[in-house]
Amino acid sequence: VITALRALPDRAQAFVGTSSGELLRWDLETDAIVERLDNQQYVWQLAVSPDGQLLATGGTMAAAVTLLEKLALMLSPSAA
Repeated sequence: VITALRALPDRAQAFVGTSSGELLRWDLETDAIVERLDNQQYVWQLAVSPDGQLLATGGTMAAAVTLLEKLALMLSPSAA
């Protein structure tokens, strides 16, 4: 079940969080999921920095916020 959705600043991709703890990178131009990450907790919230370099997830663990740095590396064509 999708529980959170956040588009990247370029609007070409988005991240989707699920109740099973998956974090999905979705290419909005091709309508395809291009990457799956295990967030290890229910994803309630997603936030992307204005420059698109950082992604933060908020989940069900008390005060749990996961900051995924190096988002630019994850989004590079060679990382897909």
